[in-house]
Amino acid sequence: MKLHAPVVATLLGLSLHSPSGQAQDTNQTGGGLEEVIVTATKRSESIQDVPVSIRALGEQELRRMGADSLEDYAGVTPGLQLTGTRNNSQIIVRGVTTGPVNHDQTEIKETVGVYLDETPIAVQRYSPNLKLFDLERIEVLRGPQGTLYGAGSMAGAIRMITRKPQLDRVAGEVRGMMSSTEHGSASNSFDAMLNVPLIDDVLAMRAVGFYRDVGGFIDNVATGDDDANSELSRGGRVATRWTPNETLTVDSLVFFQQSDFRAISQYAAEAGELKTYVAENEPVHDRNLIVSLSATQQLDPLEVTAVGSYRRKKLQYFSENGTFTNFITGFRDGLGGTFDNRSNQRDYSFELRAASKSDSWLQWTVGAFYEDRTNFYSQDYTVAGVDAVAGIDSRDFDANIDQLYFSNIDVKENQVALFGEVVFPLTDALKLTAGGRYFRAEQQADITFLGVFAYPNIGVGRFKNDEDGFNPRVNLSYAIDRDRMVYVQAARGFRLGGTNEPIPQPACTADLQSRGLSNAPDSFDSDHLWNFEVGTKTDWLDRRLTVNVAAYKIDWKKPQVTDQLGCGFNVFVNAGGLDIYGAEVETIVRPTDYLTVRGGAGYTDSTLNEDLVFVGGREGDRAPYVPKWTYSASLDYTRPLGQSFEGFAFLSYQHTGARDTRFNPSVAASRHLDSYGLLNARIGINAANWSVELFGENLTDELGEIDKRYNPYPLTPATYVTVVTPRTVGLEVTYRY
Repeated sequence: MKLHAPVVATLLGLSLHSPSGQAQDTNQTGGGLEEVIVTATKRSESIQDVPVSIRALGEQELRRMGADSLEDYAGVTPGLQLTGTRNNSQIIVRGVTTGPVNHDQTEIKETVGVYLDETPIAVQRYSPNLKLFDLERIEVLRGPQGTLYGAGSMAGAIRMITRKPQLDRVAGEVRGMMSSTEHGSASNSFDAMLNVPLIDDVLAMRAVGFYRDVGGFIDNVATGDDDANSELSRGGRVATRWTPNETLTVDSLVFFQQSDFRAISQYAAEAGELKTYVAENEPVHDRNLIVSLSATQQLDPLEVTAVGSYRRKKLQYFSENGTFTNFITGFRDGLGGTFDNRSNQRDYSFELRAASKSDSWLQWTVGAFYEDRTNFYSQDYTVAGVDAVAGIDSRDFDANIDQLYFSNIDVKENQVALFGEVVFPLTDALKLTAGGRYFRAEQQADITFLGVFAYPNIGVGRFKNDEDGFNPRVNLSYAIDRDRMVYVQAARGFRLGGTNEPIPQPACTADLQSRGLSNAPDSFDSDHLWNFEVGTKTDWLDRRLTVNVAAYKIDWKKPQVTDQLGCGFNVFVNAGGLDIYGAEVETIVRPTDYLTVRGGAGYTDSTLNEDLVFVGGREGDRAPYVPKWTYSASLDYTRPLGQSFEGFAFLSYQHTGARDTRFNPSVAASRHLDSYGLLNARIGINAANWSVELFGENLTDELGEIDKRYNPYPLTPATYVTVVTPRTVGLEVTYRY
C-alpha cells in the first residue's frame, strides 16, 4: 500500500499528526487546542514551553488508537522504532543502535530509559511491555536525558504516567473487547478501574485490573499446533494518595503483570507465510512486579520530592536448538534439545530532589540518585539420554548427567549520581538552561560455565568494572512571542559499560580472529554521544494549529557493539563510530470544533563514520533497523448527536521505511526489511456513561516485517520473521460511572 504522495502533501500543506507533545486531549467544545502539561523536566510545565523534543500522547488519543502496549504508539512517534518480538522489544530512538540485541546478551545496557511514573524499568530487550489502561499520558523524550534521568537514557526516555487517585469522588470504569484476526484466532480483553475516597479530601485508592486473551496467527506445521503464538496476560495495580495537609502529598503504587506466550511470535520463511516448523514450541513466561512510594513536600521557596522504587522481573523462555545435540552425537539418533533460559532481575532505586516553585524567577532542580540492580541470567541445556548416545559423561565437565551446557551470569550494579539543572532568564525572552550529572558505578559479574560446550572455560569467574563520569547539557531558548519559540542545545548522553563472559578456546579462536580480536576483553567501557539540536515550537491561527520542528546531529564515538560468534558465545567491545543526522516534524490542526487532524514525519540518517570490522560494517553503512523515513497521519471527527450522544470517527495511517538488519547488507547474516504501512479506523458512539466502538487495525492486512534473522541452531535451520499483527476487526464496549 502506497500513500506517500498524499501524506507528504498533507504534511507540507496543513501538516497533520501529533505535535511534540500536543497530543493530550484536545478541547472538544470549541476554540483552540488544549494546553498540555508535562513533567519531563521534573517540574509541571506546558509542553510548548519546554525547549526539548517531546511527543506526549494523552488518554483520549491512546483510546482512539486502541493503544494497549508499546508497539501501538511507537508508529505515531517520529524517531522511535522497535525491533524484536511481541513479548520483548528493543527500543531505538533517533537511530542510536549498533544492531540487534539477543535475549542472552544480558551484559549490554539499554540506550532508552523507560519509566512507570518515576520508577526506572528499562533493561535493554527485557524492558517490561506494560499494558496501558487508565494512563494519564505517555511522554516520549527524544535526545539524551543524561542530566535528569541518567545512564540508559543516552538516546531518550519514555515515561508512562498513571492516573492518580481522586480524593473527592467515587468513579469506576469497565471495558470489554472482542476481536478476530485474519489468518488467526479470536481475542478478548477486559479492563476495570475503581476509584474510592477512603477519607474525603485526605486519602483515596485507585485500583485497576486487566485481562488479555490474545489469539495467535502463526501455525507450527511440525507440531500441528495452529495459532501457536497466542498470549494470555493479566494483572493490575493499586495506587493510593494521601494528603494529610495542604503541603504534603504521598503516593504509593503496586503494579503486577503476568504474561504467558505459547510460542514466540515469529515464523520460518522457508516453511511458508505465517508458518513455522520448529520441533517444539518455544513458550515465554514473564512476571513483573513494581512497587513505588513518593512524597512531595511544598515549602515556601521550593518543593522537595523523595521517590523510592522496587522492581522485580522474572522471565523464562525456551529455545529449540537440536543442532547442538546432533553435533555432539555425530548426527546419530537425533534427540532434539531445548535451552531453558531464565532471567531474574531485581532493582532498588531512590531519588531525593529539590526544585524551585513554578512561579520563581530562577527555575532550578538539584538531586541525588541511588540504584542497586541485580541482573541474573542462566541457561540450561539438558537432553535426556544424550550422554549414552554421544559416548560422553557430562560429569567429567562438572555438569550433571545429560547436561551439555549450563551457565549462570550474575551481574550486580551499584550506581550513585548527583544532578542539577538551572534555567537562567537572561532577558524576558531569552533563557539559558545548564545542567549536569556526575555518576559513579561499580559492577561485578560472577559467571559460571559448565558442560562439554563450555570446555575448557569450566568453573566460576569474577569480573569487575568501575567507572565514573560527568554529563553536561546546555540549552538556549528564545521566545519570539507567547506562541512561538526557538531553541538550540548540546547534550551528552551515556550508557554504562559492563563485563564479558569467558570465551572457550580454541573453539572460538577463528571467530575472534575474523573480527580483529586475538581474545575477548574482560570488560567493555561506557559509551557516550553528543547530541546537537535546533528546534522550534509554534502555535498559529489563535492556537488552532501547532507546528513543532527539531533537527539534530549526533556524534557517537566507540559505541558498545555486540554479536554472537559462530561458536554460540557473545562478545562485547567498544569500536567504530556513527554520525547521525535527522529531523522531526509534528503538527496538529483543529480546523473546526469537531475535527482534529494530526501528522508527523521523521527522517534519520545513521551511518558508520569508519569501518567496523567486528560486525563486518563499512564506512558509510546505515545503522541496522533504522528507516530513513517514518510518517503518520490521523483524522479524529467528533460531533454531537442530539442532547445525549456524540458520534466519532477516527482514521490513521502509519508508514515505516525500509531497513536492513546489519550494517553491511551483503554479509551473510543480514536481511532486508521492506517498508510497510498500517491503516487503522474506529467509529463509535459516546454517551455520558457508556460508549460502543467498532474498530479495524491493519485494514489492508499488510504483514509488515519488524525483524528477520537466520537461526542455524534448531533441528531445521530457518530464516525467522517477526511481523505486525494481521488485519484485526472487533467491538469494544465501555461503561463509566
